[in-house]
Amino acid sequence: TTVILAEKPSQARSYVEAVKNSTKKDGYFSVSDPVLVNETFITYGFGHLVELATPEKYDQKYKRWSFSNLPLFSDKIKVYYGDQPFVRIKHSTFVSTIVSRMAVLKVGLPQKEYFIWGDDIEYTQRVTHFFPGFFVRNSIVLHASGQNPLPGDISGENDKQRLPRYLNEFRNRLCTSRRRHSLPKYLKTLAHNIFDLLKVILKPGVKFRIAKLGIIIKGTWNGFFFNPPIEYADSDYQYRAEVTEKT
Repeated sequence: TTVILAEKPSQARSYVEAVKNSTKKDGYFSVSDPVLVNETFITYGFGHLVELATPEKYDQKYKRWSFSNLPLFSDKIKVYYGDQPFVRIKHSTFVSTIVSRMAVLKVGLPQKEYFIWGDDIEYTQRVTHFFPGFFVRNSIVLHASGQNPLPGDISGENDKQRLPRYLNEFRNRLCTSRRRHSLPKYLKTLAHNIFDLLKVILKPGVKFRIAKLGIIIKGTWNGFFFNPPIEYADSDYQYRAEVTEKT
């Protein structure tokens, strides 16, 4: 799997325009193209996560420009992580995520009914609607799982054992969008499900085509009615948020 991180959403869209096939997901794009040999995703930040190091980071002699020091060659490209230790984010995975007790009391608990896909995005969006969320630049994460595949393009999925998970993805994305987004954005999410359906129908060489069509149709249909209640750690907490403003 290859993940391409763009600086900002507009840059990610520019990358997507250059590839043959793309599907917009919640916070990233699933893309495919003859030049991309691996399963590929394009996601984005909201500002500079890293940037190219300035010349003096290679050697102090480059701090002042001089024709005698040009051109500048290096065997290794250096990057600069910025002076700010934090980067503001809108949502994240559950890997190495820390949520304050106050946030849990206010917005409730994650949706256990989502099961696997989309629960982290839904919950962290719920949290960051009321509380600021940050990515810590110098954090070190040890992941216990040897492999943690991203939800991808169902038309290109070759592992039959993973197919049932897509049922949750198509269902959950509609539920999250219905709760958090305005009607135009919700209809756009529904259009993404329809686009995935058409890709499975029309794309040549799709494995398990009939099974995938059934999953998309059933998952989308379930998404129209799926609305599990939010559980709260303290149902008597007076500042809890039961309804969030749609964007």
